[in-house]
Amino acid sequence: MPAGPRQECHGLDRTGVEVAGLDLDARERGIELVELGGSRDALAGMDAEQSVRHRVQERGLVLVVSSLEVRGSEPNRPGALEVRSLAGAGGLVLAQRHRDVTPIDPDDPTRDFRAPSLGHVERDAVTLDLRAGTGRPARRQEREERHARGDSHALDTSRADTEVPKYPPTMRGAIAAGHRLTAEAGARLLEEGGNAVDACLAAAFVSWVAESPLTGPGGGGFLLVHDAHDGRSRLLDFFVTVPGEGLRRGTVGQMETVDVDFDDTIQAFRIGAASVAVPGTVAGLDLAHRKFGSVPWPKLFEPAIELARSGFELTREQAYLHAILDIILRHTEEGRVIYGRDGERLAAGDRVEMADLAETLETLAAGRGAAFYQGPLARAVSDHVRAHGGTLTREDMAAYRPIWRRPIQVEFAKHHVVSNPPPSSGGVLIAYGLRLLDSAGLGGPPGSAEAIARLVEVMGEQETARGPRFQRELFRGGLAQRLCDEQQVSAAAGRLLTGTTHISAVDARGNAASLTATTGSGSGCVVPGTGVHLNNMLGEFDLTRTTRRPGGRLTSGMAPSVALQDGRPRLVVGSAGSLRLRGAILQTIVNVIGHGLTVEEAIDAPRVHVEDGHVHLEGGTDAAAADDLERRGYDVVPWRRRNLYFGGAAAVGLLPDGTLHAAGDPRRGGHGIVVGA
Repeated sequence: MPAGPRQECHGLDRTGVEVAGLDLDARERGIELVELGGSRDALAGMDAEQSVRHRVQERGLVLVVSSLEVRGSEPNRPGALEVRSLAGAGGLVLAQRHRDVTPIDPDDPTRDFRAPSLGHVERDAVTLDLRAGTGRPARRQEREERHARGDSHALDTSRADTEVPKYPPTMRGAIAAGHRLTAEAGARLLEEGGNAVDACLAAAFVSWVAESPLTGPGGGGFLLVHDAHDGRSRLLDFFVTVPGEGLRRGTVGQMETVDVDFDDTIQAFRIGAASVAVPGTVAGLDLAHRKFGSVPWPKLFEPAIELARSGFELTREQAYLHAILDIILRHTEEGRVIYGRDGERLAAGDRVEMADLAETLETLAAGRGAAFYQGPLARAVSDHVRAHGGTLTREDMAAYRPIWRRPIQVEFAKHHVVSNPPPSSGGVLIAYGLRLLDSAGLGGPPGSAEAIARLVEVMGEQETARGPRFQRELFRGGLAQRLCDEQQVSAAAGRLLTGTTHISAVDARGNAASLTATTGSGSGCVVPGTGVHLNNMLGEFDLTRTTRRPGGRLTSGMAPSVALQDGRPRLVVGSAGSLRLRGAILQTIVNVIGHGLTVEEAIDAPRVHVEDGHVHLEGGTDAAAADDLERRGYDVVPWRRRNLYFGGAAAVGLLPDGTLHAAGDPRRGGHGIVVGA
């Protein structure tokens, strides 16, 4: 394409090619630039200004083709962009505000590669230097050769011991998950030489079967990967987006509100087809495999397919979960076929078989992620939702894309903790809490009234941080910097002194993967003939505080996290648990890193949760400590026993002697396995 006239978009609040609505789009969607589809030749002759304007008007997104360059302008105005013609750049550019910038291979848009000169778009932005000849970076040839050998983009598991953490020679890694079958699937991959991401993916596919009330292809999530070779941590965001592409603006369906009884408290959920957001899990796991996987994609599905066909016995912990979610699981006839027996809900010891889901898994194994977002399966999903009053369209499915983000980072107790960045809220609030505890101290020994009081005060400061500015700043940028600013932390520390599943894995070479995925409480909407139970994310009160346009990403409290010590994964952790998962992760990190507990002890320890001024103390909390807290004036709500209401953590930890240990949460039948121990 010949070089065209220079076109500038210095402001984000103007119209036409000046990118009308882009500022709002960046805030709400977290995306500024996407590939339109097609190669440089196919777009030759297209007027660049028209293409940008068309993309803004049609989808609220901005197109940058091979002849365009994006660079930061007006450094004092964060996010200001300049779009100009540039000949011979080659390839498309996918960027997102304040996050990683990734060039896309025009011959295969599903595969990404990084040009050597690429940096990150920060608050003041950087220049993307894609001058002629850099569209095919030098590293691409190496990666193509690795792809030909079948290990393209894979985490390296074969380097010399001097380059990676030294574990005992028999150890092949460790994995922890929400179910024994889930953990065993990942452990087999580690034992066979797969890397941490391979293990997470195989485990995730099994979790769709063994933990189907909480997760599945109809949900969304996040994957945090720490690469032992280059020392970098990367966060893949495949959370759900707002549906409604192609529908009249303002089209919404009617949700149904149901109450879920956790024994000592009741929580309301909104379900039904109208609560279904655009699923991202399949696309995210596909992209994770393309970038980091070393085991063939179909092989990763084999344990899940076998389990779905042969079935498994429901455990006591899973039966309890089925009981409290029964009103959702058996909401429709399709759900009753899977989760009922002779008109009754499933009980411990009953066998669960999922033949329809097995066929869907086989379809995905053969057709990868594209099979879920295009073709018969995508039509079945969207048509079923639309027929029952939802807004998920075929256009929504086809348009979905995962996003690579730069993790948030914070120091705590001489460890480097990385977690999920904005626009998700969980990671930044955990980082804020850890900074407060690092500054103010832990208060006392684990389980003591002093330590619990300190956690309660930190949780109170986290809630205070979620003020009127918080939701807006999640999408505009700068929130993490503001919260973790020394002055902010010092002031807050001074005041102190007065449904989901998670998989954590570490492989033999020190690579770590932390994956959290969810369908929420589930919408009760099971797509006929597929076994796919769709999410209810539009019905999650905590995720939908603002009105969003179609394609906009919802925020999330999920926060897969890794704590590093001297560059080595010291702790890999995440949790299920709706609003409580943030507290479960924070307390696990504090217990392991701050108090020196093992991951088993840390996860098993009674937890505290603060909500609406009430201090919920989990069963097992020391009675004297509870009495002391009441004397201090706290409104204490004691629980009779441990409960999955307080989250379902899964963690892998590294002991001082170099050995690995792993634990799943006993509150929900979690399981940890050290391979080769």
